[in-house]
Amino acid sequence: MVTQGRTRQGRSLSRRTNKTESKRQYDSSLLAKAVGAVKARKLNPTTAAKEYGVPRQTIVDKLNAKYGKNTSGPSRMLLEEEETALVEYIKYMGQRGFPLNRQHLRSYVMEIINRSHRESLFNLEKGPSDKWCRTFINSHKELAEKTPQVRDRGRTRMSNKTVMDNFFKKYEETLDNLGLRTKPGLIYNCDETGFVDKQGNTRKVIGEKGRPCIQQQVHTIDHVTAHMCASGEGTMLPSFLIYQKSLPHRPYREDVPRSWMFGVSESGYMDTDLFQIWFKNIFLKYCSKERPVLLLLDNHDSHISIPVIDMARAERVEILAFPAHTTHLLQPLDVNIIGPMKEKMKSLATSMAIINTNLCISKANLPALLAYAIDQTCSPALVKSAFRKSGLIPLNKDAIDKSHLLPEDFQKSSDTSRNVTNSNKEAGDDKTCNSKTNSCSTCGASTLPHPIQAVRKLPPVLQSIFVTPALPSKATKKRRVVTEARVITGDEMLDQLRKKEKEEREKREGIEKRKKEREQKRKERENEKAEKGKKKDKSACKTADLDVEE
Repeated sequence: MVTQGRTRQGRSLSRRTNKTESKRQYDSSLLAKAVGAVKARKLNPTTAAKEYGVPRQTIVDKLNAKYGKNTSGPSRMLLEEEETALVEYIKYMGQRGFPLNRQHLRSYVMEIINRSHRESLFNLEKGPSDKWCRTFINSHKELAEKTPQVRDRGRTRMSNKTVMDNFFKKYEETLDNLGLRTKPGLIYNCDETGFVDKQGNTRKVIGEKGRPCIQQQVHTIDHVTAHMCASGEGTMLPSFLIYQKSLPHRPYREDVPRSWMFGVSESGYMDTDLFQIWFKNIFLKYCSKERPVLLLLDNHDSHISIPVIDMARAERVEILAFPAHTTHLLQPLDVNIIGPMKEKMKSLATSMAIINTNLCISKANLPALLAYAIDQTCSPALVKSAFRKSGLIPLNKDAIDKSHLLPEDFQKSSDTSRNVTNSNKEAGDDKTCNSKTNSCSTCGASTLPHPIQAVRKLPPVLQSIFVTPALPSKATKKRRVVTEARVITGDEMLDQLRKKEKEEREKREGIEKRKKEREQKRKERENEKAEKGKKKDKSACKTADLDVEE
Protein backbone atom coordinates (compact mmCIF):
# COMPACT_ATOMS: atom_id res chain seq x y z
CA MET A 1 0.00 0.00 0.00
CA VAL A 2 2.83 2.34 0.79
CA THR A 3 4.49 1.59 -2.55
CA GLN A 4 1.26 2.27 -4.44
CA GLY A 5 0.75 5.51 -2.59
CA ARG A 6 4.19 6.65 -3.55
CA THR A 7 3.50 5.68 -7.19
CA ARG A 8 0.28 7.72 -7.25
CA GLN A 9 1.99 10.72 -5.68
CA GLY A 10 4.78 10.40 -8.23
CA ARG A 11 2.28 10.25 -11.11
CA SER A 12 0.29 13.26 -9.88
CA LEU A 13 3.52 15.21 -9.41
CA SER A 14 4.69 14.35 -12.93
CA ARG A 15 1.31 15.41 -14.34
CA ARG A 16 1.55 18.77 -12.56
CA THR A 17 5.12 19.24 -13.77
CA ASN A 18 4.23 18.37 -17.36
CA LYS A 19 1.23 20.68 -17.21
CA THR A 20 3.39 23.55 -15.94
CA GLU A 21 6.06 22.94 -18.54
CA SER A 22 3.46 22.81 -21.33
CA LYS A 23 2.06 26.21 -20.38
CA ARG A 24 4.74 28.08 -22.24
CA GLN A 25 7.13 26.25 -24.50
CA TYR A 26 7.76 29.07 -26.97
CA ASP A 27 9.91 32.16 -27.15
CA SER A 28 8.35 35.61 -26.87
CA SER A 29 10.03 36.54 -30.16
CA LEU A 30 8.11 33.72 -31.90
CA LEU A 31 4.89 35.08 -30.44
CA ALA A 32 5.71 38.54 -31.80
CA LYS A 33 6.44 37.10 -35.27
CA ALA A 34 3.19 35.12 -35.26
CA VAL A 35 1.13 38.15 -34.27
CA GLY A 36 2.92 40.25 -36.88
CA ALA A 37 2.17 37.70 -39.63
CA VAL A 38 -1.52 37.64 -38.73
CA LYS A 39 -1.71 41.44 -38.62
CA ALA A 40 -0.06 41.59 -42.05
CA ARG A 41 -2.70 39.11 -43.28
CA LYS A 42 -0.05 36.69 -44.43
CA LEU A 43 -1.34 33.91 -42.16
CA ASN A 44 -4.46 33.20 -40.19
CA PRO A 45 -4.21 32.44 -36.43
CA THR A 46 -4.45 28.66 -36.92
CA THR A 47 -1.69 28.51 -39.55
CA ALA A 48 0.51 30.90 -37.57
CA ALA A 49 0.10 28.74 -34.46
CA LYS A 50 1.26 25.64 -36.32
CA GLU A 51 4.15 27.38 -38.10
CA TYR A 52 5.62 29.19 -35.08
CA GLY A 53 4.65 26.68 -32.39
CA VAL A 54 2.59 29.18 -30.42
CA PRO A 55 -0.87 28.37 -29.01
CA ARG A 56 -3.63 29.72 -31.22
CA GLN A 57 -5.58 31.21 -28.28
CA THR A 58 -2.49 33.13 -27.15
CA ILE A 59 -2.20 34.73 -30.60
CA VAL A 60 -5.89 35.62 -30.58
CA ASP A 61 -5.68 37.09 -27.07
CA LYS A 62 -2.67 39.14 -28.10
CA LEU A 63 -4.51 40.47 -31.15
CA ASN A 64 -7.54 41.38 -29.07
CA ALA A 65 -5.30 43.09 -26.45
CA LYS A 66 -6.86 40.96 -23.76
CA TYR A 67 -3.93 41.37 -21.39
CA GLY A 68 -3.03 44.87 -22.53
CA LYS A 69 0.09 46.70 -21.42
CA ASN A 70 1.61 45.72 -18.12
CA THR A 71 0.47 48.68 -16.03
CA SER A 72 1.13 47.28 -12.58
CA GLY A 73 2.51 49.70 -10.03
CA PRO A 74 2.43 53.48 -9.68
CA SER A 75 2.35 54.35 -13.39
CA ARG A 76 -1.27 53.25 -13.49
CA MET A 77 -2.18 56.19 -11.21
CA LEU A 78 0.13 58.89 -12.64
CA LEU A 79 0.80 59.98 -16.18
CA GLU A 80 4.34 59.66 -17.49
CA GLU A 81 5.07 63.40 -17.35
CA GLU A 82 3.62 63.61 -13.83
CA GLU A 83 5.72 60.72 -12.57
CA THR A 84 8.90 62.10 -14.19
CA ALA A 85 8.27 65.56 -12.73
CA LEU A 86 7.66 64.07 -9.28
CA VAL A 87 10.95 62.13 -9.41
CA GLU A 88 12.85 65.26 -10.49
CA TYR A 89 11.22 67.25 -7.70
CA ILE A 90 12.23 64.64 -5.10
CA LYS A 91 15.82 64.82 -6.32
CA TYR A 92 15.73 68.63 -6.43
CA MET A 93 14.51 68.96 -2.83
CA GLY A 94 16.98 66.36 -1.54
CA GLN A 95 19.95 68.16 -3.11
CA ARG A 96 18.98 71.36 -1.29
CA GLY A 97 18.58 69.86 2.16
CA PHE A 98 14.79 69.35 2.14
CA PRO A 99 14.31 65.59 1.50
CA LEU A 100 10.76 64.26 1.17
CA ASN A 101 9.40 61.34 3.17
CA ARG A 102 6.52 58.97 2.39
CA GLN A 103 3.94 61.33 3.87
CA HIS A 104 5.13 64.10 1.55
CA LEU A 105 5.03 61.68 -1.39
CA ARG A 106 1.42 60.75 -0.59
CA SER A 107 0.42 64.40 -0.34
CA TYR A 108 1.94 65.33 -3.70
CA VAL A 109 0.44 62.30 -5.47
CA MET A 110 -3.06 63.03 -4.14
CA GLU A 111 -2.70 66.73 -5.03
CA ILE A 112 -1.79 65.78 -8.61
CA ILE A 113 -4.78 63.42 -8.91
CA ASN A 114 -7.24 65.85 -7.30
CA ARG A 115 -6.25 68.70 -9.62
CA SER A 116 -6.44 66.46 -12.69
CA HIS A 117 -10.02 65.40 -11.73
CA ARG A 118 -9.23 61.78 -12.63
CA GLU A 119 -10.72 58.74 -10.97
CA SER A 120 -8.34 56.92 -8.67
CA LEU A 121 -8.16 53.63 -6.78
CA PHE A 122 -6.43 55.38 -3.87
CA ASN A 123 -8.14 56.00 -0.56
CA LEU A 124 -9.09 59.67 -0.82
CA GLU A 125 -8.35 60.24 2.89
CA LYS A 126 -5.17 58.21 3.42
CA GLY A 127 -3.69 58.38 -0.06
CA PRO A 128 -1.36 55.77 -1.59
CA SER A 129 -0.45 52.76 0.53
CA ASP A 130 3.04 51.87 1.79
CA LYS A 131 3.20 49.14 -0.85
CA TRP A 132 2.53 51.67 -3.59
CA CYS A 133 5.22 54.01 -2.20
CA ARG A 134 7.75 51.14 -2.07
CA THR A 135 6.92 50.16 -5.65
CA PHE A 136 7.26 53.76 -6.80
CA ILE A 137 10.68 54.13 -5.16
CA ASN A 138 11.95 50.77 -6.38
CA SER A 139 10.81 51.46 -9.95
CA HIS A 140 13.25 54.41 -10.12
CA LYS A 141 16.86 53.41 -9.64
CA GLU A 142 17.94 56.94 -8.77
CA LEU A 143 15.71 56.94 -5.65
CA ALA A 144 16.16 55.14 -2.34
CA GLU A 145 14.86 55.47 1.22
CA LYS A 146 17.60 56.31 3.73
CA THR A 147 18.17 57.97 7.07
CA PRO A 148 19.04 61.66 6.54
CA GLN A 149 22.23 63.15 7.91
CA VAL A 150 21.50 66.29 9.90
CA ARG A 151 23.80 69.17 8.93
CA ASP A 152 23.92 72.65 10.44
CA ARG A 153 23.14 75.68 8.31
CA GLY A 154 26.74 76.88 8.36
CA ARG A 155 28.03 73.76 6.64
CA THR A 156 25.16 73.81 4.18
CA ARG A 157 25.84 77.43 3.28
CA MET A 158 29.61 76.95 2.85
CA SER A 159 29.44 73.66 0.93
CA ASN A 160 29.50 75.08 -2.56
CA LYS A 161 31.80 75.09 -5.56
CA THR A 162 32.86 78.73 -5.20
CA VAL A 163 34.22 78.25 -1.69
CA MET A 164 36.04 75.06 -2.71
CA ASP A 165 37.62 76.67 -5.79
CA ASN A 166 38.83 79.66 -3.77
CA PHE A 167 40.40 77.42 -1.14
CA PHE A 168 42.25 75.22 -3.62
CA LYS A 169 43.51 78.30 -5.42
CA LYS A 170 44.93 79.64 -2.15
CA TYR A 171 46.30 76.22 -1.21
CA GLU A 172 48.01 75.82 -4.58
CA GLU A 173 49.62 79.26 -4.27
CA THR A 174 50.89 78.37 -0.78
CA LEU A 175 52.38 75.06 -1.97
CA ASP A 176 54.15 76.77 -4.86
CA ASN A 177 55.51 79.55 -2.66
CA LEU A 178 56.87 77.02 -0.16
CA GLY A 179 57.95 74.44 -2.75
CA LEU A 180 56.02 71.59 -1.06
CA ARG A 181 54.14 70.02 -4.00
CA THR A 182 56.36 66.92 -3.90
CA LYS A 183 57.04 66.91 -0.13
CA PRO A 184 54.03 65.35 1.65
CA GLY A 185 56.10 64.76 4.80
CA LEU A 186 56.20 68.53 5.39
CA ILE A 187 52.42 69.05 5.25
CA TYR A 188 50.50 68.53 8.53
CA ASN A 189 46.90 68.75 9.68
CA CYS A 190 45.76 69.11 13.31
CA ASP A 191 42.30 69.01 14.84
CA GLU A 192 40.44 68.25 18.07
CA THR A 193 37.82 65.62 18.79
CA GLY A 194 35.77 65.24 21.96
CA PHE A 195 34.74 62.31 24.14
CA VAL A 196 31.72 62.49 26.43
CA ASP A 197 29.70 60.01 28.48
CA LYS A 198 26.89 59.87 25.89
CA GLN A 199 28.68 57.76 23.28
CA GLY A 200 25.91 55.89 21.45
CA ASN A 201 26.48 52.58 19.67
CA THR A 202 25.54 52.70 15.99
CA ARG A 203 25.85 48.95 15.37
CA LYS A 204 22.82 46.70 15.43
CA VAL A 205 22.64 44.01 18.12
CA ILE A 206 20.80 40.71 18.49
CA GLY A 207 18.03 40.49 21.07
CA GLU A 208 14.79 38.79 21.99
CA LYS A 209 11.65 39.66 20.05
CA GLY A 210 9.02 41.61 21.93
CA ARG A 211 11.44 42.96 24.53
CA PRO A 212 13.42 46.20 24.52
CA CYS A 213 17.15 45.80 23.93
CA ILE A 214 19.03 47.86 26.53
CA GLN A 215 22.78 48.36 26.48
CA GLN A 216 24.59 49.29 29.66
CA GLN A 217 26.44 52.60 29.62
CA VAL A 218 30.19 52.11 29.46
CA HIS A 219 31.50 55.69 29.48
CA THR A 220 31.36 57.55 32.81
CA ILE A 221 33.62 60.51 32.10
CA ASP A 222 33.44 64.27 31.82
CA HIS A 223 34.25 65.94 28.54
CA VAL A 224 37.74 65.10 27.29
CA THR A 225 39.33 66.59 24.17
CA ALA A 226 42.03 64.85 22.14
CA HIS A 227 44.15 67.09 19.93
CA MET A 228 45.63 65.03 17.09
CA CYS A 229 48.01 65.80 14.25
CA ALA A 230 48.95 63.83 11.10
CA SER A 231 51.31 64.38 8.18
CA GLY A 232 50.73 63.76 4.50
CA GLU A 233 53.38 61.05 4.62
CA GLY A 234 51.17 58.93 6.90
CA THR A 235 52.73 59.58 10.34
CA MET A 236 50.86 60.58 13.50
CA LEU A 237 52.32 63.04 16.01
CA PRO A 238 51.86 62.51 19.78
CA SER A 239 48.37 63.33 21.04
CA PHE A 240 47.43 66.03 23.55
CA LEU A 241 44.56 65.18 25.94
CA ILE A 242 42.64 67.99 27.65
CA TYR A 243 40.56 67.17 30.74
CA GLN A 244 37.76 69.20 32.25
CA LYS A 245 38.70 71.03 35.47
CA SER A 246 41.21 68.45 36.77
CA LEU A 247 43.45 65.54 35.79
CA PRO A 248 42.46 62.02 36.88
CA HIS A 249 43.29 61.19 40.49
CA ARG A 250 44.26 57.62 39.61
CA PRO A 251 47.25 56.68 37.41
CA TYR A 252 46.44 57.52 33.79
CA ARG A 253 49.80 57.29 31.97
CA GLU A 254 49.99 53.49 31.91
CA ASP A 255 50.18 51.92 28.42
CA VAL A 256 50.38 55.40 26.90
CA PRO A 257 53.34 56.72 24.88
CA ARG A 258 55.63 58.89 26.99
CA SER A 259 55.53 61.61 24.33
CA TRP A 260 51.84 62.27 24.96
CA MET A 261 50.87 65.41 26.91
CA PHE A 262 47.97 66.16 29.22
CA GLY A 263 46.31 69.47 30.07
CA VAL A 264 43.33 70.95 31.91
CA SER A 265 40.78 73.62 31.02
CA GLU A 266 37.60 74.77 32.68
CA SER A 267 35.38 73.37 29.91
CA GLY A 268 37.53 70.47 28.70
CA TYR A 269 38.01 72.15 25.31
CA MET A 270 41.05 73.63 23.62
CA ASP A 271 41.91 77.27 24.43
CA THR A 272 44.59 79.70 23.31
CA ASP A 273 47.06 78.92 26.11
CA LEU A 274 46.80 75.15 25.65
CA PHE A 275 47.27 75.46 21.89
CA GLN A 276 50.46 77.44 22.50
CA ILE A 277 51.70 74.64 24.77
CA TRP A 278 50.89 72.00 22.14
CA PHE A 279 52.50 73.98 19.32
CA LYS A 280 55.73 74.55 21.27
CA ASN A 281 56.14 71.20 23.05
CA ILE A 282 54.67 68.73 20.55
CA PHE A 283 54.44 70.13 17.04
CA LEU A 284 57.76 71.96 16.85
CA LYS A 285 59.47 69.12 18.72
CA TYR A 286 58.16 66.15 16.69
CA CYS A 287 57.51 67.56 13.22
CA SER A 288 60.09 67.28 10.46
CA LYS A 289 63.30 69.24 10.98
CA GLU A 290 63.34 70.22 7.33
CA ARG A 291 61.93 73.66 6.57
CA PRO A 292 59.58 75.20 5.56
CA VAL A 293 56.63 73.28 7.04
CA LEU A 294 52.90 73.77 6.31
CA LEU A 295 50.31 73.29 9.07
CA LEU A 296 46.61 73.10 8.08
CA LEU A 297 43.94 73.72 10.71
CA ASP A 298 40.47 75.13 11.19
CA ASN A 299 39.65 78.79 11.77
CA HIS A 300 38.82 78.50 15.48
CA ASP A 301 39.93 81.46 17.60
CA SER A 302 41.81 79.19 20.02
CA HIS A 303 44.33 78.43 17.25
CA ILE A 304 45.09 82.07 16.47
CA SER A 305 47.26 84.14 18.81
CA ILE A 306 50.27 86.41 18.54
CA PRO A 307 52.67 84.09 20.49
CA VAL A 308 51.84 81.16 18.16
CA ILE A 309 52.36 83.32 15.06
CA ASP A 310 55.68 84.63 16.41
CA MET A 311 56.91 81.07 17.12
CA ALA A 312 55.73 79.84 13.71
CA ARG A 313 57.43 82.67 11.83
CA ALA A 314 60.65 82.12 13.77
CA GLU A 315 60.58 78.36 12.99
CA ARG A 316 59.53 78.86 9.32
CA VAL A 317 56.18 77.16 9.83
CA GLU A 318 53.38 78.40 7.55
CA ILE A 319 49.87 78.06 9.05
CA LEU A 320 46.93 77.93 6.63
CA ALA A 321 43.37 77.91 8.00
CA PHE A 322 40.45 76.26 6.21
CA PRO A 323 37.32 78.30 5.42
CA ALA A 324 34.69 78.12 8.13
CA HIS A 325 32.33 75.10 8.14
CA THR A 326 34.27 73.20 5.46
CA THR A 327 36.38 70.77 7.52
CA HIS A 328 34.01 67.86 6.72
CA LEU A 329 35.20 68.14 3.11
CA LEU A 330 38.74 69.54 3.31
CA GLN A 331 40.29 68.42 6.60
CA PRO A 332 41.89 64.94 6.40
CA LEU A 333 41.39 64.20 10.10
CA ASP A 334 37.64 64.83 9.73
CA VAL A 335 37.33 63.07 6.38
CA ASN A 336 38.79 59.65 7.13
CA ILE A 337 40.81 59.45 10.38
CA ILE A 338 38.81 60.49 13.45
CA GLY A 339 35.67 58.60 12.39
CA PRO A 340 37.28 55.14 12.09
CA MET A 341 39.28 55.77 15.26
CA LYS A 342 36.13 56.57 17.28
CA GLU A 343 34.31 53.53 15.87
CA LYS A 344 37.21 51.36 16.99
CA MET A 345 37.05 52.90 20.47
CA LYS A 346 33.31 52.18 20.72
CA SER A 347 33.85 48.59 19.61
CA LEU A 348 36.67 48.07 22.10
CA ALA A 349 34.70 49.62 24.96
CA THR A 350 31.66 47.44 24.27
CA SER A 351 33.76 44.26 23.97
CA MET A 352 35.63 45.00 27.18
CA ALA A 353 32.36 45.62 29.03
CA ILE A 354 31.04 42.20 27.94
CA ILE A 355 34.18 40.47 29.23
CA ASN A 356 34.21 42.46 32.47
CA THR A 357 30.75 43.71 33.43
CA ASN A 358 32.18 45.95 36.14
CA LEU A 359 34.41 47.85 33.71
CA CYS A 360 33.71 51.53 32.96
CA ILE A 361 35.70 53.81 30.70
CA SER A 362 36.81 56.50 33.14
CA LYS A 363 39.10 59.51 32.88
CA ALA A 364 42.04 57.36 34.00
CA ASN A 365 41.81 54.51 31.47
CA LEU A 366 40.60 56.58 28.49
CA PRO A 367 44.18 57.44 27.33
CA ALA A 368 45.18 53.76 27.09
CA LEU A 369 42.04 52.94 25.11
CA LEU A 370 42.64 55.90 22.79
CA ALA A 371 46.28 54.94 22.23
CA TYR A 372 45.30 51.37 21.32
CA ALA A 373 42.58 52.60 18.93
CA ILE A 374 45.03 54.95 17.19
CA ASP A 375 47.57 52.14 16.77
CA GLN A 376 44.90 49.84 15.32
CA THR A 377 43.26 52.28 12.89
CA CYS A 378 45.55 55.20 12.04
CA SER A 379 47.89 53.31 9.74
CA PRO A 380 50.04 55.18 7.19
CA ALA A 381 47.79 53.92 4.40
CA LEU A 382 44.65 55.31 6.11
CA VAL A 383 46.27 58.68 6.80
CA LYS A 384 47.47 58.98 3.21
CA SER A 385 44.00 58.09 1.91
CA ALA A 386 42.53 60.85 4.10
CA PHE A 387 44.82 63.45 2.53
CA ARG A 388 44.00 62.04 -0.91
CA LYS A 389 40.21 62.16 -0.35
CA SER A 390 40.53 65.76 0.81
CA GLY A 391 42.27 66.67 -2.45
CA LEU A 392 45.37 67.92 -0.61
CA ILE A 393 48.01 65.28 -1.45
CA PRO A 394 48.26 65.01 -4.37
CA LEU A 395 46.64 68.33 -5.19
CA ASN A 396 43.31 67.49 -6.83
CA LYS A 397 40.22 69.58 -6.14
CA ASP A 398 38.04 67.00 -7.94
CA ALA A 399 38.85 64.38 -5.28
CA ILE A 400 36.47 65.82 -2.66
CA ASP A 401 33.02 64.30 -2.22
CA LYS A 402 30.89 66.49 -4.51
CA SER A 403 27.65 64.94 -3.26
CA HIS A 404 27.95 67.29 -0.25
CA LEU A 405 28.11 70.42 -2.43
CA LEU A 406 25.06 72.57 -3.05
CA PRO A 407 23.88 72.94 -6.65
CA GLU A 408 25.19 75.99 -8.48
CA ASP A 409 21.75 77.60 -8.80
CA PHE A 410 21.75 78.19 -5.03
CA GLN A 411 24.99 80.15 -5.35
CA LYS A 412 23.53 82.38 -8.07
CA SER A 413 20.41 83.29 -6.11
CA SER A 414 21.62 86.81 -5.29
CA ASP A 415 22.42 87.65 -8.92
CA THR A 416 19.12 86.22 -10.11
CA SER A 417 17.34 88.17 -7.41
CA ARG A 418 18.77 91.44 -8.69
CA ASN A 419 17.76 90.61 -12.28
CA VAL A 420 14.21 89.75 -11.22
CA THR A 421 13.95 92.91 -9.14
CA ASN A 422 15.10 95.09 -12.03
CA SER A 423 12.63 93.50 -14.44
CA ASN A 424 9.77 94.01 -12.01
CA LYS A 425 10.67 97.66 -11.55
CA GLU A 426 10.71 98.18 -15.30
CA ALA A 427 7.24 96.66 -15.46
CA GLY A 428 6.02 99.03 -12.74
CA ASP A 429 5.43 96.24 -10.22
CA ASP A 430 8.15 96.86 -7.68
CA LYS A 431 6.07 95.68 -4.70
CA THR A 432 5.52 92.09 -5.73
CA CYS A 433 9.07 90.75 -5.47
CA ASN A 434 11.22 90.63 -2.37
CA SER A 435 14.79 90.99 -3.63
CA LYS A 436 16.24 89.50 -0.45
CA THR A 437 14.34 86.23 -0.55
CA ASN A 438 13.46 85.86 -4.27
CA SER A 439 9.83 85.49 -3.23
CA CYS A 440 6.55 87.30 -3.59
CA SER A 441 5.91 89.66 -0.68
CA THR A 442 2.21 88.79 -0.78
CA CYS A 443 2.08 85.00 -1.00
CA GLY A 444 5.70 83.99 -0.42
CA ALA A 445 5.98 82.07 -3.72
CA SER A 446 9.33 81.98 -5.48
CA THR A 447 9.79 84.48 -8.31
CA LEU A 448 12.62 82.52 -9.95
CA PRO A 449 12.04 80.28 -13.01
CA HIS A 450 10.93 76.79 -11.97
CA PRO A 451 14.08 74.60 -11.68
CA ILE A 452 12.50 71.43 -13.09
CA GLN A 453 11.70 73.25 -16.33
CA ALA A 454 15.34 72.72 -17.30
CA VAL A 455 14.84 68.94 -17.07
CA ARG A 456 11.31 68.58 -18.38
CA LYS A 457 8.68 71.03 -19.52
CA LEU A 458 6.01 71.27 -16.84
CA PRO A 459 2.35 72.21 -17.24
CA PRO A 460 1.23 75.17 -15.09
CA VAL A 461 -0.70 72.82 -12.80
CA LEU A 462 2.43 70.86 -11.86
CA GLN A 463 4.42 74.08 -11.43
CA SER A 464 1.93 75.23 -8.81
CA ILE A 465 2.18 71.87 -7.00
CA PHE A 466 5.98 71.41 -6.98
CA VAL A 467 6.89 74.61 -5.18
CA THR A 468 10.56 75.44 -4.57
CA PRO A 469 11.79 75.84 -0.97
CA ALA A 470 11.74 79.38 0.37
CA LEU A 471 15.19 80.90 0.67
CA PRO A 472 16.19 81.95 4.22
CA SER A 473 15.36 85.50 5.17
CA LYS A 474 18.30 87.86 5.57
CA ALA A 475 16.59 89.86 8.30
CA THR A 476 18.25 87.61 10.89
CA LYS A 477 21.20 88.70 12.99
CA LYS A 478 24.41 88.79 10.97
CA ARG A 479 27.35 86.70 12.15
CA ARG A 480 30.98 87.07 11.19
CA VAL A 481 31.93 84.01 9.12
CA VAL A 482 35.35 83.51 7.54
CA THR A 483 34.47 82.38 4.02
CA GLU A 484 38.01 82.09 2.66
CA ALA A 485 41.21 80.31 3.60
CA ARG A 486 43.62 82.48 5.58
CA VAL A 487 47.38 82.40 6.01
CA ILE A 488 47.60 82.78 9.79
CA THR A 489 51.33 83.51 9.81
CA GLY A 490 51.05 86.39 7.30
CA ASP A 491 51.70 90.04 8.10
CA GLU A 492 48.04 90.93 7.56
CA MET A 493 46.82 88.49 10.21
CA LEU A 494 49.52 89.60 12.64
CA ASP A 495 48.53 93.25 12.18
CA GLN A 496 44.85 92.35 12.71
CA LEU A 497 45.64 90.52 15.94
CA ARG A 498 47.77 93.37 17.25
CA LYS A 499 45.06 95.87 16.37
CA LYS A 500 42.47 93.67 18.04
CA GLU A 501 44.65 93.28 21.11
CA LYS A 502 45.12 97.06 21.28
CA GLU A 503 41.36 97.64 20.95
CA GLU A 504 40.62 95.10 23.68
CA ARG A 505 43.23 96.69 25.94
CA GLU A 506 41.75 100.14 25.34
CA LYS A 507 38.30 98.73 25.96
CA ARG A 508 39.39 97.21 29.27
CA GLU A 509 41.10 100.45 30.26
CA GLY A 510 37.95 102.38 29.34
CA ILE A 511 35.84 100.03 31.44
CA GLU A 512 38.19 100.40 34.41
CA LYS A 513 38.25 104.18 33.99
CA ARG A 514 34.47 104.43 33.87
CA LYS A 515 34.25 102.13 36.86
CA LYS A 516 36.58 104.35 38.86
CA GLU A 517 34.64 107.46 37.79
CA ARG A 518 31.36 105.88 38.91
CA GLU A 519 32.93 104.88 42.21
CA GLN A 520 34.27 108.42 42.74
CA LYS A 521 30.88 109.97 41.94
CA ARG A 522 29.22 107.54 44.33
CA LYS A 523 31.59 108.57 47.13
CA GLU A 524 31.02 112.27 46.34
CA ARG A 525 27.26 111.75 46.56
CA GLU A 526 27.66 109.95 49.86
CA ASN A 527 29.85 112.77 51.21
CA GLU A 528 27.34 115.39 50.07
CA LYS A 529 24.57 113.41 51.70
CA ALA A 530 26.58 113.15 54.90
CA GLU A 531 27.27 116.92 54.90
CA LYS A 532 23.58 117.65 54.43
CA GLY A 533 22.81 115.32 57.30
CA LYS A 534 25.27 117.13 59.57
CA LYS A 535 23.78 120.54 58.66
CA LYS A 536 20.29 119.25 59.43
CA ASP A 537 21.49 117.96 62.80
CA LYS A 538 23.09 121.34 63.61
CA SER A 539 19.98 123.27 62.66
CA ALA A 540 17.87 120.88 64.70
CA CYS A 541 20.13 121.40 67.72
CA LYS A 542 19.88 125.21 67.38
CA THR A 543 16.10 125.01 67.21
CA ALA A 544 16.04 122.85 70.32
CA ASP A 545 18.26 125.33 72.22
CA LEU A 546 15.97 128.25 71.33
CA ASP A 547 12.95 126.35 72.57
CA VAL A 548 14.68 125.66 75.87
CA GLU A 549 15.60 129.35 76.33
CA GLU A 550 12.02 130.43 75.70
